[in-house]
Order: sequence, then C-alpha cells, then structure tokens
Amino acid sequence: MKDEDKPKQHLISELKALRQQLVDMEDKQEKLLNSLELSSIAAKDITEHKQVEEALQQTTRRLLKAQSIGKTGFLEWNLETGETYCSDEIYNLYGIDPQIELNADFIISLVHPDDFEYVRMNLDAATEGNKDLNFDHRMIRHDNGEVIWVHAQTELVRDANGNPKYLLGAVVDITERKQAEEELKKSQETLQSLFNTISEGIVWINTEGNIIQANPAAQRILGLQYSEVNKKADIHPEWKIIREDGTPVSLEEMVGSRAMTENKLAQNIIMGIQKNNDTIAWINASAAPLWDEKDCFAGVVGTFIDITEKKEMEDQIKQMSTQYQAIVEDQTELICRFLPDSTLTFVNEAYCQYFKRTKEELIGFPFMPFILEDDQWQVQQEISSLSMENPVVTHERRISAADGRIFWQQWTTNGTIFDKKGNFVEYQSVGRDITKRKEMEQELLLMKEQAEAANTTKSQFLANMSHEIRTPLNAIIGFSEVLLTQAQRSSMPAGFTEKLEHIRISGQALSEIVNNILDFSKIESGKSEIVIEPIDVKQLIRNIYYVNKVQAVEKDHHFFYQIDPDLPQWIRSDRQKLSRILMNLINNAIKYTPENKTIHIKASKENDTTLLFQVIDQGIGIPLERQEHIFEPFQRLHHLFENSTDNSGTGLGLAIAKEMTELLGGTIEIESTLMAGSTFSVRIPLEVSFYQKSDFSHSLTDYQFDEDNKILVVEDDLVNQEMIKAIFDELNIKIYLARTGEEGLGIIMKWKKQGSLLDLVLVDINLPGINGIEMARRIRQHPQCAEIPIIGFSADISEERQGSAKSVGIQEYLIKPLDINKLLPLLTRYLRTSNPLQPKPLVPQSNSSLPESLKEQFIEGLQELASIPFYELEKIIKQINMLRMLCEGHNTPCVKILSDIKRAAYNSSQQQYQQQIEECSKLLDSTIFNRGEISKSENIGSR
Repeated sequence: MKDEDKPKQHLISELKALRQQLVDMEDKQEKLLNSLELSSIAAKDITEHKQVEEALQQTTRRLLKAQSIGKTGFLEWNLETGETYCSDEIYNLYGIDPQIELNADFIISLVHPDDFEYVRMNLDAATEGNKDLNFDHRMIRHDNGEVIWVHAQTELVRDANGNPKYLLGAVVDITERKQAEEELKKSQETLQSLFNTISEGIVWINTEGNIIQANPAAQRILGLQYSEVNKKADIHPEWKIIREDGTPVSLEEMVGSRAMTENKLAQNIIMGIQKNNDTIAWINASAAPLWDEKDCFAGVVGTFIDITEKKEMEDQIKQMSTQYQAIVEDQTELICRFLPDSTLTFVNEAYCQYFKRTKEELIGFPFMPFILEDDQWQVQQEISSLSMENPVVTHERRISAADGRIFWQQWTTNGTIFDKKGNFVEYQSVGRDITKRKEMEQELLLMKEQAEAANTTKSQFLANMSHEIRTPLNAIIGFSEVLLTQAQRSSMPAGFTEKLEHIRISGQALSEIVNNILDFSKIESGKSEIVIEPIDVKQLIRNIYYVNKVQAVEKDHHFFYQIDPDLPQWIRSDRQKLSRILMNLINNAIKYTPENKTIHIKASKENDTTLLFQVIDQGIGIPLERQEHIFEPFQRLHHLFENSTDNSGTGLGLAIAKEMTELLGGTIEIESTLMAGSTFSVRIPLEVSFYQKSDFSHSLTDYQFDEDNKILVVEDDLVNQEMIKAIFDELNIKIYLARTGEEGLGIIMKWKKQGSLLDLVLVDINLPGINGIEMARRIRQHPQCAEIPIIGFSADISEERQGSAKSVGIQEYLIKPLDINKLLPLLTRYLRTSNPLQPKPLVPQSNSSLPESLKEQFIEGLQELASIPFYELEKIIKQINMLRMLCEGHNTPCVKILSDIKRAAYNSSQQQYQQQIEECSKLLDSTIFNRGEISKSENIGSR
C-alpha cells in the first residue's frame, strides 16, 4: 500500500467500525422493544444507548478533523434505502453547491465519460461484496467543468445477518500526482528518444564490467548488433582494441576501467576498435562513475564519438604535408610563411632566388624592409584585415631591388594557424612578379585616356557637324517647300517642279544620313533613349512603303508589302526607332538588289508577345562567313565584291538597326544565300495600345491664319531667316525678325510697353550671346509675358539640350531642318486660324479656263489618272505631267490641283490624293470620278 493511502485506509476502518456499532445497537434496541410489554414498562434504560451516541460523536469529530487535514472526502451509500451521505470535502472536491442534495446518481453523473464504464464496473463489484476496491478515475467538477483525477477506496458494511447494508467510500484528489506522473513519463520518453537518436555513442557498464545497455549510435559506431554488444565486457577480446600506434590496449588503459578504479571522470581517450568486417573504428571515448541513491558505486556510463574520418584525414594531412613540402620547394612562384610582425618563418627556393639571398639570410628576419616605404602601410592594413570570416586577401606591392630597380609583385595571403581567441598566429603567402603586366596596364590606361579624349573630340565634332550641316539643310528643305508652292501657283513647267522635288528629297536624304551618324554616336555613348508612344503600326508600314516606293521604282524592282490581318492596329513602342530600323533595312535591300528583282516587306504577329517584321529581297546575298560581321559599324556590302563600284552610304545602317532593335528589347537575324537574296527578321515585344489618332501630311496651302497674328522669329543665320520668312509669307502671317537674343527681348519689351503681347516666339536655341534657353528664361521672369508660347528649334538633337529647353518653359522643340509636317500643327495650336485644322479651298468653283477642245482631252486624261492604282507611282507621275502639259499657256486652277495631286502621291497620302482628283473633277463639271478605282489592298506591290 502507498504511504499516501494509509491515512485514508485508517479512516475507512474507523468508519466501518462505527457503522458496525450503530448496526449492533439498532439490533439490540429492536430486540428490547420486542421483549417488553408496553403496558408494564414506564421507563427505559437508555444508559447503553447514550454511551454509544457519545462514542459515535467522538468518532465523528475525529473523522471530520482527519478529512479536513487529509483533504479526503467521505461518502456513505445505504444500499437498502438508497440514501447517500457526503462529507463537506466531497462538495469541495467536486465543486458542488452545499445546498444541493446529493445522491449516488448525481455523483456518478460527474464521472468523466471516458471512465464511466470503468467506474460503473467497479461499483457493481463493490456492492456485490466481492471485494474492497481501490481505483483511479477522472471526474468533472460541477462548477467549472475542470477535469480532476481522484483515487477512490471502498469497503462494504454488513448487518448482523451478513447482508450488505452500507457502502463506504473515501475519495482523495490525486490530480497533481497524475500530472507529475505524466510529466515524468514525458521526460522519460524524451530521455529515451535522446538516448536513441543522439549521434554520440552511449553505453552503461555495471560493476562487473559488462555492458548492460547501448544506444543505436554505439551499435552503429562499433558495427555490432545490440545482442553482440549487450552483456559483453568493455575489453572483450573479440573487439581487438588498439592504441593509435597499433598496439593493444591494456585493461588498465580502458576508459571504463579507469573510471571504475580511479572513481573519477576519464575523458578523451583515443582508441581503435576492429569491427566484424576487419575495419577499424576510431573513437574518442570518455567515462564517468555512477552512484545509486545510497551513494554506492553502481557502474560506469561511457560516451564516445566516431573520429574515423577525422583520423583518416589527419593521416592524409600528414602524408600531404610531406608532399607539400616537396612541391613548395619546386614551385616557381614565391612562397613564404611569416609571423604578424612580418618575420619570415619559411621561404621556398624560388623566394630565395628572387631576392638573391639564402634561407639563412631570410628566415628569422622581417620582409617589410624589402617593400617601398609608400606601400608598407597599405600592406600592413591588408594583412590586418584578415579574420576567420575573411581569411584570404590579395594585394599588390612594389619592392626595391639591390640594384635600385623597382619591381611589382602580387601576393595572396591567408592565415594558416589560429590561437584560442581566433587570432592569426602565422600567415602563408604566395607571390609572383607582375612588373610586365603593370607596364602593360599603364600603356593600356594611357591608350584608354587617349581613346576617351578622341571619343570626346569625335562627339564634339559630330555635334558641330550636325549643327553646321543642319543649318544649311534647313534652308535647302525650307526653300524647296516654298518654291514648290510658288511653282504650283504660277503654273511652272512640270520638269521644273520635279527638279524642286528632287532638291527637297535629296535634302531629306542628306538629313537622314546625318541622323544615322548621330544615332550611332548616341548608341555608342549609351545616351540613346527610348520614347514609348502609341503607334498605328499598319499606317507606319504603309508610310515606309510609299516613302521608299519611288526609289524602288527607279530601279525597276517588284516592291511589295504584306500586313497580316491579325496584326494589331495600335501598339506601344518607339516610333522613331522602329521606323529607322525598317527604313535602314529597306534602303539596304533596294541598294543591293539588282534590277527587275523582288523586295518584299512583311509585318505579322508572331505570337501573343512578339511582333515580326521581315524585309525579303532577291539581292546579291551575303557570304556565310561574313554574316556575323554584317551588323558591325562601317561594314558595307560592296566591300564583299571585287567589281562593285557602289560606295554610297555610311556603312552604319545595319549596325544602327541592330542596336536600336536591342534597345527596344528585340532581336534581329539574317538568313542569306550568296547571289540568291537575304531575309532580315526583326522581332520586338508586342504591347497592344488602344489609343487612336489620325496622321496627316501637311502642306503650306492647307491652312488659313488670321492676319492679326504677331510672331517673333529669332535666328542668327540670314539665309534661314529668309527661308522662315518665305514660309510665313505663304501662310499670310506677319513676323518680326531678330538675329540675337538681346534684340529679340527688346522687341518683346517694346510690344509689352504698348500694352500688347506677341502671339508666338520661335527662337533658335544656339544663338550667340544670350542663347535661346537664356532668352526663354528671361521671358518667363516677366509675369505679363509668362504665357507667351515659345517654340525652340535647333540642330542639336541631344536629350540634355531638349531637357534644358523644356525646363525654362519652352513648350515645343523642333529639329533643324524644320519639318513642315511638325511645324504647321504647332502653329494651329498656338495661333488664331480662320478655319482651324481644315484645308482651305484648293480652287475656286469656277470655270476651268480651258478651251473646250482641250477640256475633253483633259477629262479623258483625268479618267485615266483615276484608274491607275495608287501604288503605281511612276505611272501616276507620268500621267500628271501629261495633264500639266495640256494646261500650259492657260490660266486654269487645274495646274495647282495637279501639283497637289502629285505631292499627295509622293507623300503616300492616299486620302488627299483622292480629294484632289475629286476637286479637279468638280472643276471640270465632270462626274466620271470613280473612287473605287483607287486600290486599298493591304497586300500592295509596285514595279
């Protein structure tokens, strides 16, 4: 019986004895009453009864006191009446309100559901009187639902006849004990799990020297099954335990034996144990004595770790060390070891030969004096930076030879030996002479500086060249626009107008060459930027096609373009760069494709993320061995052929196309067969845009402006002044000219004093003295002038220059030569117009002034012109020239209309082309115009 159960058992015994006395007294009273006659007895002797009551009260007091001290609840169950008596501790234990009248069923209802059958079974056994019971079970407290553990003990009280009458029970709270037992169980399981899973071998040895338990790690390290380890002495002969030198280990040397005999910890004993497969397991073993609760020696616990791999590695290191010593001595590189104060502890033969000293002259002396004084501090810093986290450092240093010459060395230093605090005790370093390399680096550095200077000079030259070329180009292209307009109005001969067109086209071609050179320079310097905007990609392909059509027709090419129906209408990309890529590829194809051959442009959607553009020609092709160089700068195809005399172009077109494609995040590829043609494929990322806008080609005759508009033009070049004045004269706009920024500011202030402001300022950015940017900044400083629109124009196309202009309030920035298609929309934005954005009437609705004899012939010629497909440019131009010859010598507006028709054909403006033919038809009172005869196919070709 447990000690904690003894008081409870005593209480049960006392209660049982008391109950038995009560039963006996009741039996005696019953017998006495039955033996006396009621009529003859006047009094009863209750002495014995009083004595029993007093004994009962005394016992009850002792019982209640014992319950309170032992926190043990008592209950009594009358098996005959079913009545139940519970002590106060029962109420406290089960959390029951004292006002509640208890019975057996109520108490049983508090039994934990999982233990209910178990308790019921025990109670049944107890009431049947088979035996007294002791059992544990769980209860649920009535007040808060807390689960508690209780220990119950029952005894049966019988009457005089031996029949069961009362069931007595004592209940004690054992929750804390149960929790402690559970924690103990978990701790034992944890210890057992640790014992089983720890990587260190553990064995328990009894006082006789036999192993009584070994964990799995011990079995694994020893290479034995548990049955083979258990019950064997720690120096069993079969195990063949040896020292590091291979000799057997004696009994006294065994780690367990030492712990037993010396009665203290024995540790870090290196031993080798031969396994069943004849291999040796090397272990580092320790052992400690064990004592029982009476401080008597109870055995030894031994631990060991497997150091077999470490032992083998150490053996290999020893072997390698010997080999290393031999190898180091044979090395051509300089090898040394030294202390933190630079004192050498080892040098190889190469080190000695380099410094022309013996080992005796080097070892034991510092190497720092060899190093130039200016480098010594840096070397010390590099060595001091070594740590366990950063154990290697490479540095360069200069040394002074005995003959006074300076040599460069490169050394790689690492710490090889640490002390207990992790500090380096000794260093090892490997060095080599790098004097020649340093001399080459100096030469390369000088060459790099010269190249950078040359590149700066080149960039400055290109910038100056751009300005110097664009300035006269501005006049050439601008005056050609003005002259074309005047020629059309004055009915000049067709040949004269064509020559003016050639001047304008040639100027634009020269401008394109300048752009290519500048683009390549920007790409080289990494200053080319991407400008993403919505692009009508189908219209872009059409425009590029028609721009190149004239050149293709002149060479009698079959020139086609094909647009995949699945190609999105609008995409987001860089319009200028995409156009430049395709223009360069097409120009290249036209240039190197013989006459009467085919050039084909294709645009398609390759997949959901990629657009594919292809330029396919039947040209001279490119040899396979030269294809990898074709995208390099200044690679012109005529160099590939000995008899070629074509020296046109800069050789930058394909290089620019490749660089710009890559800037757009795409790729460019070539497939080519010599004398059979080439296919250039450009793939760029596809980003669909839902933006839409209309692109129109603009003419000086398209707009009417109010005569009250006042414009200041500041331009230092007199020729460009005349060109700009001629353009505005055609637009019927009065301008004020100034050659300097100071003069321009004076004009603005003059108008300001008169209480009026200019409507627009056009200013050249590169003015002498106060330039255009400074002039704009000063204009913006005057509150009354802050709202005057300012348009800057310059031959400088750099983003930096444009950014500087925008930062001072210049709203627009135009590039020289001025593009009419860009200038006119800006004028309509900032000036007052009679009919904004609407073409003014091209001809008066009056008689054609053609004789009737010519009028019919003109109508037939106009019919033939309307029937020519729009892409047949050569036929269109010939027919227009024939109609103009009919008009010579007659004052007819048809001459002006024919010029506009020709301009629309050259500019690939099919809409304006149709409108002009309609106007001419209306002028002649003709209804023969058939709009349907103008081709609108997306698969267009020309010859």
